[in-house]
Amino acid sequence: MKNKLYLRLFFALGILLWAGMFLCAQEAEEDPLVGAFRENFSRANDETKLDILRDSVNYGSDQMGPLYRQALEYVVNNSDNLVQNVRLQQLALVSAQLAGLSGYKPAAVPLWELFEVYSETGVRIAVLDALKAQKLGSEQIFLSLNRWIERQISVFRAGGGINTQVVSEAVLTLSGYRDPRSFPQLLSLTVLGLSQEISSRAQAGLNSLEGDYARMAREVIEGYPPEEKLVALRTAVNRDDLTAEQRASVCMAALEVGNNLAVSDPANAGTIRELRGLAVRVLRELRWAEASGLIIQHFDLCIQELDRGIGSKSALLEAIAALGAMGTREAAVRLALYLDVINSFVENNQGYDEQITLAVVRNLGELKSKAGLNALLYLGYLDYSKTIRDAGEEARLAILGQ
Repeated sequence: MKNKLYLRLFFALGILLWAGMFLCAQEAEEDPLVGAFRENFSRANDETKLDILRDSVNYGSDQMGPLYRQALEYVVNNSDNLVQNVRLQQLALVSAQLAGLSGYKPAAVPLWELFEVYSETGVRIAVLDALKAQKLGSEQIFLSLNRWIERQISVFRAGGGINTQVVSEAVLTLSGYRDPRSFPQLLSLTVLGLSQEISSRAQAGLNSLEGDYARMAREVIEGYPPEEKLVALRTAVNRDDLTAEQRASVCMAALEVGNNLAVSDPANAGTIRELRGLAVRVLRELRWAEASGLIIQHFDLCIQELDRGIGSKSALLEAIAALGAMGTREAAVRLALYLDVINSFVENNQGYDEQITLAVVRNLGELKSKAGLNALLYLGYLDYSKTIRDAGEEARLAILGQ
C-alpha cells in the first residue's frame, strides 16, 4: 500500500515538472515571424541578407532584435572580408542602425565587437549611437567605451593620429551615462585641443556627471597635469550643486598643490599661478578661515614672483585681500610683518608702492587684530601720503574699537 502511495506521488511530481518545462519552453519560444526572418537570413547571400534586414522594419523593428543581433554576429564573424566586401559593409551599417532602433539589449555585445573590428567612420558612429545609455547602454559597454577613449587620449598625446569625428561621437555617448568614473577622461578631452566640438561635449559631460564631484575634482587636482588641474578647479567652483564646504575643499587642495608646484614646475608656472589665483579668489569669497595658512604661503610666493618680475601686482593685491577676509590672527600677523618691511623701506627713503601699501593697511583694519597695531602706529611717524596716513588712522581705530 505504501509503495503504491509513493508511486502515485512520484507520478504526480513528474507531471508537474513536465508541465513546468512545457510552459517555460512556450515562454522562450521565438515569435514565428522573427524565426522566419532569421531562418531566411541564415541561408541568404549577402545581397539578400541586406534586403531581409531592410524589409524587417515593415514588421516593427522593436520585435526584430534577435534578427539584428544575428546580423551583427554574422558581420563580426566575417570581419576579415569587410574591407573587400561592399555588401558586408552595408550589412554592418544597417544592422548597427536597426539594433539601436530595436532596443534589444543582447545586441549590445556584438555591436561593440563590430566597433572594435571595423574602423569605418559611418559604422562606428552608428554603433556609438546605438550604444547610448538610453538605448542599449550597460555597465559592460560603459567600461569598454571609457577604456577606448582613454586609449585615444594616450595615442594623441604620444603623437599618433585619431579619428576626431568618432571620438566626438564617443564623448557624446559616454557623457550620457553620467558616470563619475569617466571624469578623468572627459576632463583630459577639454584641454587636449582636438576640436571645439569635442571640448564642448566633454565639458557638457563633466557638468552632467553624478556623484561626489568635489572628490573627483580633488583626485584630478592631486594627480593630473597642471592643465587638467585648472579645468577640474574651474568646473568644480562653477557648479551650483556644491556646498560651500565642498568648494572650499577643492580650492584648498588646488592651492596646496599649486603652492608646492610653484617652484618645482617652472615649465607650467603660468598655469600654476592661474590655479592658485582662482583658488584664492573663491576662498576669499567664502571667507574660509581654515585656508589662512595656505593663503599665507601663496602671499609669500606672490611677493617673490613680483620681485623676480614673473608675477603681477594684481595677484599680490588679491592675496592681500584674501588674507583680510580670513578673520584670523595669523593672517593679521603676516600682514603686519609685511607692513613692517614697507615701513623700513620708507624710513630709509627706498620708496613704496601706494596701491600695495594701502591694501595692506586697509586689510589690517578689516582683520581688527591687535597684532597689526604696532606697525600701523609706526606708519603714522613716516613720510607716507595723506591717503595712506588717513587709512592707517582708520585701521587703528577699527582695531581699538573706536
